[in-house]
Amino acid sequence: MRMAFSAQGITKEYGHRSVLSRVNVGLTPDAKIAVIGANGAGKSTLLRILAGQETPDEGTVSHSADDEIGFLTQTLPVVAGETIQDVITSSVAGLKQLQQRMRELEQRMAESPDEEALTEYGEVSARFEQHGGYRIEARTNEVLASLGVAYLTQDRRVAELSGGEQARLALAALLLAAPDVLLLDEPTNDLDNRALTWLEGYLRAYKGAVLLVTHDRDFIDAVASAILELDGHSHELTRYEGNYGRYLEAKRAARIKAQQAYDAQQAEIAELREKSATTARAVGFGARPPTTTSAPTTSAAPTSTGPSAAMSGPPWRSSPGSKQAPSSPRQAPCGSAPPSRPGNSGVARSPSKPKDSSPSTANGASSTR
Repeated sequence: MRMAFSAQGITKEYGHRSVLSRVNVGLTPDAKIAVIGANGAGKSTLLRILAGQETPDEGTVSHSADDEIGFLTQTLPVVAGETIQDVITSSVAGLKQLQQRMRELEQRMAESPDEEALTEYGEVSARFEQHGGYRIEARTNEVLASLGVAYLTQDRRVAELSGGEQARLALAALLLAAPDVLLLDEPTNDLDNRALTWLEGYLRAYKGAVLLVTHDRDFIDAVASAILELDGHSHELTRYEGNYGRYLEAKRAARIKAQQAYDAQQAEIAELREKSATTARAVGFGARPPTTTSAPTTSAAPTSTGPSAAMSGPPWRSSPGSKQAPSSPRQAPCGSAPPSRPGNSGVARSPSKPKDSSPSTANGASSTR
């Protein structure tokens, strides 16, 4: 689908304050879209960038060279000495030029008809008709009267008008110019209910793209076919199809979905905490794994009755040069292993060869004959 207007990756900062972040905007030739957001979010900045009155830090804005862009600001730039008639004449200057070109082509074809002149005449006349050129006088009277400025004399200077009158005159001039793309910043300001109702119908039937910023929810609901919400925190645009009522429904559904996801997450966290607490209680109240204690091992009594057996002595006797352990309160029976000692896991010390060959005693126990 052909895009009458396109902006990609628009980013804008003022100092260290971010206003727009990677914003994308696309308008088809007949789109009617409203931009909404909190005050100071950057809506007017976006329109100024799209209109070419301000340069983005990043991103591009593009549209067809044949398409005209009309921008309504919140304040009308006043030219010294300019009259209401001057403003109206300037607004329809493009249509007057198209009309003049049609007269030239008609004269050319009357003198020597050719295919090139006929093709151009068809294109110019179609554009002239699309922008209401055949009804310039009637449209001028309708627009001025509907916006409440028809009572002003045409020779009155613009600088003498009130702020509200200047705003309504600027809107009237822009509508009379009938550009391919309308960028409207707060067009409903200073309009009464009658003028608002008329403007709603006019924009719905407008043969061109419209991108508008307004806080009037009823006006958005009546005109817009899509909503662009500019988030004041992320500085990004989110698109919602439909009018303001559809936008509210989509936001409500999104909030419910987010709440359900949050509730599910909290339930999962609570379940994990309960499992963790149950495990901790089980470990703390008697479910501690039992400690395994090795049974003391015993050494078999020597079975030999020869001289070597008589000389060997008890198996727990220390080897020469080592420190002997204190005697046990109870003496071990002759020929049996000593009781296990703390720290040796119940394993009896290996027997050591005595220093001399004569029978001896240790720790009060006699050797086996």
